[in-house]
Amino acid sequence: MSAPDCAAELLVGEPPDLRLVLPAAAAWLAAGAALGWASHTGLAVALALAGAGVAGWLLGARRGWALALAAAALCAAGSSAAAAWRIAAIDRGPLPALARAGAKVSLELAIGSDPKQLSVAVGTHGAHRSIVVFSAKAVAVTAADGTTSSIRSPVFVLAGGRGWLDLQPSQHVRASGRLGVPEPGEIETATFDASGSPSGVGRASLVQRIAGRVRTGLRAATAPLPPAPGGLLPGLVDGDVSRLPAGVAADFKTTGLTHLVAVSGANVAIVLGAVLVVSRWAGLRARGQAWSGAVAIVAFVVVARPQPSVLRAAAMGLVAVVALSTGRRKRAVPALAAAVLCLIDVDPTLARSIGFALSVLATWALVVVAPRFRDQLARVMPRRLAEALSVPTAATLVCAPLIASISGRVSLVAIPANLLAEPVVGAATILGVLTACVAPFWLTGATWLAGLGAIPCSWLVFVAQRFAHLPGASVPWPSGAAGAVDLVCVVGLFAVAARLLWHAATRAAHARSD
Repeated sequence: MSAPDCAAELLVGEPPDLRLVLPAAAAWLAAGAALGWASHTGLAVALALAGAGVAGWLLGARRGWALALAAAALCAAGSSAAAAWRIAAIDRGPLPALARAGAKVSLELAIGSDPKQLSVAVGTHGAHRSIVVFSAKAVAVTAADGTTSSIRSPVFVLAGGRGWLDLQPSQHVRASGRLGVPEPGEIETATFDASGSPSGVGRASLVQRIAGRVRTGLRAATAPLPPAPGGLLPGLVDGDVSRLPAGVAADFKTTGLTHLVAVSGANVAIVLGAVLVVSRWAGLRARGQAWSGAVAIVAFVVVARPQPSVLRAAAMGLVAVVALSTGRRKRAVPALAAAVLCLIDVDPTLARSIGFALSVLATWALVVVAPRFRDQLARVMPRRLAEALSVPTAATLVCAPLIASISGRVSLVAIPANLLAEPVVGAATILGVLTACVAPFWLTGATWLAGLGAIPCSWLVFVAQRFAHLPGASVPWPSGAAGAVDLVCVVGLFAVAARLLWHAATRAAHARSD
């Protein structure tokens, strides 16, 4: 059994259980709305929802619909309270007032994400400036008058000096610069335009040092490879696509293969499946398989960084691992809903994350839509071929409206491109993970493994480039909510027409056979 098949077996195989879907959806919507309110408003709404939920639970008796609504209200109350707490943390302390005044300050920062280098336009003459951006938590602020305050405020940092790119999450640094007010809707207390280089650089945590060593080793092992496959292989493992040529990245976007340009939940599932296969071969029992799967998930998330899609897949995988360890039957939809509930409560800002939404929608398509589509196709073609066709078709059609709403384009080649790319994604990911694991200890062997991983990556690049340059590979589409609704209607009409044609063809085939 292959790694993807093992992961699929872990989560799919029974009719979908939808009981947790309504509470998860309610929590998601409530958190998204509460992030736009003042903290006291969000807390008041949370208390009202909690009261309604308790009342519904007590008065609902054994009525299933009443209990479902009560559970949804209670989950919405929890996510609203979490969002209100997050908003209150943003407004707390002296930093908001200093940001509104555009004050010059000195901050002690705890690095929250990997610093990335961007090129931004300066002025009207086409000049560009290279800056480093990352998120951080300000833990101390020293104002111009020398007053120092301890704080815990999320900030978005823009830096232009040397030494910023070498920083790792969890490191503490000091820097001087000017504060600014974040854009509306951003969940930060302030923006911080740092001047010069960081000072007082602290040591990263042990976990982050190990992750940094793995990431550095992976970059060193892939350095001898050609830019396109050598830039894609690290992206499948830890999301680092800094070496991937811009034109190739654009081709992946045009062909609907963007999920391959950065680490996604599919990579987590592949790694989990591979670990479970090895655990079975090693003779481990269910509990041992569960522990090995949990360790693999945690390690992968640390190395790949907790991006929305990775967090979703990791939470879903952990739910499945718990089911494996207890011997209970696994179901994909409750696992997905439980993952959404947990993640929204832990980090309510995910409720407004496009990446998180795309990841959840893609998983929903794979576990609910694709099996039904596969069963229909399996009546007229081999089951393996039906499975291969159903997966990219379901994911593409379900995610297309949201992608069109943010990109203003619709890819017409996404389904065939994904169909040709999918068979090698697992091999590329596993070889990339093996390269990353070996690189810190044996760079020569890791370089050899990276060369093997470049073979499937080259195929992925070839598919993206060939399809991207076909006439009409993607067409313009209205962006925003209106464009999403329009495309939902188009996809719905297409599905209805396809279903009618399918039934007509089936009846005609039965009539001929009779």
